[in-house]
Amino acid sequence: MTKAAIPRGNYVFGTVPGQAPEFAALHLMLNDVLAASPMSRSDAVTYALAWFAAVKMLISGAIAGYGEYSDLLQRNCWEAAERSGLPPEASALVWASEGSGRAQEWVNVKLLGLIADFIDQFDPHQREFADAVAEICAPETAGYDSGMCDAIIGLLQAPSGSTVWIPFDGTGQLTVRALRRGLRVVLDGPSQSRWSVLVIKLLAVLAGRSDMLSTDAGMQPNEGQETDRAFDYLIACPPIGMKLQPGAGWRRWEGGELGLAGSDAIYKRVAGQSFVQLDRSDPWAMAALWPHVKFKAVFLTGVGLLFAKGQEQRLREFLVLGLGQPSVVATLPPKLLHHAGIPVALTVFDRACTTRSVRLVDSSSMTIESKSTMRFSRQLDAAEVVRAIQCKEDIDDLAKTVSFDDVAAQECNLMPVRYLRALAAGDLDRIALGNLVDLVIRAPVTSKDATAVEVQEIGIADLDRWRELHGPFVKSTTVQAKKLAECSLQPEDIIISIKGTIGKVGLVGLGANKSGPVVCGQSVIAIRPRKNEIGAAALYLYLRSEDFRGQLDAFRVGTAVAHVTPATLLQEVKVPRQSLLDQATASERYAELCSLERDVEITYQRIEEIRRSL
Repeated sequence: MTKAAIPRGNYVFGTVPGQAPEFAALHLMLNDVLAASPMSRSDAVTYALAWFAAVKMLISGAIAGYGEYSDLLQRNCWEAAERSGLPPEASALVWASEGSGRAQEWVNVKLLGLIADFIDQFDPHQREFADAVAEICAPETAGYDSGMCDAIIGLLQAPSGSTVWIPFDGTGQLTVRALRRGLRVVLDGPSQSRWSVLVIKLLAVLAGRSDMLSTDAGMQPNEGQETDRAFDYLIACPPIGMKLQPGAGWRRWEGGELGLAGSDAIYKRVAGQSFVQLDRSDPWAMAALWPHVKFKAVFLTGVGLLFAKGQEQRLREFLVLGLGQPSVVATLPPKLLHHAGIPVALTVFDRACTTRSVRLVDSSSMTIESKSTMRFSRQLDAAEVVRAIQCKEDIDDLAKTVSFDDVAAQECNLMPVRYLRALAAGDLDRIALGNLVDLVIRAPVTSKDATAVEVQEIGIADLDRWRELHGPFVKSTTVQAKKLAECSLQPEDIIISIKGTIGKVGLVGLGANKSGPVVCGQSVIAIRPRKNEIGAAALYLYLRSEDFRGQLDAFRVGTAVAHVTPATLLQEVKVPRQSLLDQATASERYAELCSLERDVEITYQRIEEIRRSL
């Protein structure tokens, strides 16, 4: 390539509300300047970042003997840039297209003009290129909400000069933030791709901190088993819910916390080495990586780790009863991952924490308007999350410090809402829901026997109305005749949805069985009130209250499909005696609600009739 005049003044950035200038620049480079390029999308992103990084080095005087934009059209300038810290892979990508002749030279000239205009308007040191890359490459790469990244760095509280190990970072959002805090970053771990490593190296150059980045943790196969704590801090955001495959290289990173209560359930000792007995990425990361850390770690995981049975339960029991961790658990708002809609949580381990308690935070409402992206309208309020965690006092419905003894009494469940919202009216005298119920009727098993009886089925779609449920119902199923009596519903049975959309309620009416027997659908159960304890109307009204819904939120489980177990519903939901209406008042109040509901329906019908007549 030869020197050429660089066009200037053709691009203006930062004019679109809510769109970050660096996002706009990269978007233009990929969809305008490089639109006709035969490169893959990922290579085009790397190509664009390589030019940005080279220009940044040029204007900062880091490329000895070169100082003009047009110098970058010469190969020897890029070779000098390599000697000053530009990744050789980036230079190789740029000059791989050298044979394309004048067409490619014009593309590079246009790129330089765009970058020159950007630098005239903004300081690249102050821009979040990693966030722009995460959005542009979504959903193919594991990008994160920028506020969540800020919260993770804030929770780490690592002093400048410390070493932080980041084994998972697809787009550099965490690495660049750590580098800007003056931290030395070791970027190396399982599933780290070559493309991600190169992109992050270029982002480090743009941030002016490439000398603080290492891409080799120094671990050789099987060395991770008995190593001392090699890293000051850890940020671990593993793939969520992934099953580890044998031979994929994850085992080489494993450490062990042996000799503690419950450690035998997590670590297995074979031939003098310890191996983690967990095969899902979230729990594995905590058990395998924490032993390498001196001070503190922040983990991003799916919320299922906080309450699920199986290996997650074993890990929580070891953490709480043996390791004395975690120090913080914070569930996050939805849609913080660019590549998935999985609910997630942040968990902090801290070796300095000896209080045998955990700070539990529900940050689902802690969001602010986004200023830096096009894709999302709201982002996590990192400052508010950190304040709630660091506050010493309980914050109603948001944050609470809970002793490990209390956590252990709840089967080591670490879901914050279980402790924040259960028994919100705890000053009232309460009774377990199960003590007010004579019988629980579940959905019957569908029978294909020739003698099976066809019956109607009440499901979620039939619920959430004030008036009693009357047949005929849309859905039906078949039940063995001998099982029909035990699963048939009766008037004044109360239906509760416990799977999917939980907490919807209905009251079986006198006319429900006119068209034949009626049973529960698969996502609901029925409870039969104990008449000498409470009237059906009084219990039904309570089950439509905010107090009941708040308790359900505390006991719900399931990451893909939310559900509440019948046992939990009966044992853990506590009904406040003083708020229950007497039978006469409850019946009167219930009749009024049914009448109002009927009036509303008539009103809407009349509105629709008028609209159609216009």
